[in-house]
Amino acid sequence: MKDDSSQYLFDNLTELNLHIYRRLPVRCIHVLSRWIDLSHVVELSLVIRFFSDSIRQTIADVTTLFEGTCNLRSLKMFAHRPPSSRMKFCSGFSTILPRRLEHLKMNITSVDEIIMIFKQLEHLSSVTFDLSLVRTISSAEIIDWLNVHVIDFFFRTDESHVYVWLGKYMNKSSEIKRGAKRVKLAHNHH
Repeated sequence: MKDDSSQYLFDNLTELNLHIYRRLPVRCIHVLSRWIDLSHVVELSLVIRFFSDSIRQTIADVTTLFEGTCNLRSLKMFAHRPPSSRMKFCSGFSTILPRRLEHLKMNITSVDEIIMIFKQLEHLSSVTFDLSLVRTISSAEIIDWLNVHVIDFFFRTDESHVYVWLGKYMNKSSEIKRGAKRVKLAHNHH
């Protein structure tokens, strides 16, 4: 029986799966936030179908959702986006991903998206790059980029994913420490 003192139908929900087709209107987020205490959500799975004419609004809608999920630590995001809008998507999402994320699984289409992830998400301990939707980047290209730009990581690949586990920050003379970032600025010379 539901306790009448709780204002939510689901006040202890920690995992949430949402499918967004074009837009997630603010009124839906408002209703969702009345049913679910979004501050308890630690794992969010989003499947989003973007259209060229609604990318900005969809990003704004997802931003509103992220604002309510203050304890979010794990995000699985599968974004279906038109090829002509990939850069608009990349630049838009680079500004809204919650910086506190520790685990990310995301379909990617370019090295630019990898750069965006590592610039924004300083606290990541694992990331999975999903290559199953669009084959515009190979797992070898991802591993090459990681070898040049990231320190202290392990990876595993399969036919459509690159799984990356990130270690602790290591102080080396060719790196700069900004928060907990692990991005190299230059190559080590041995």
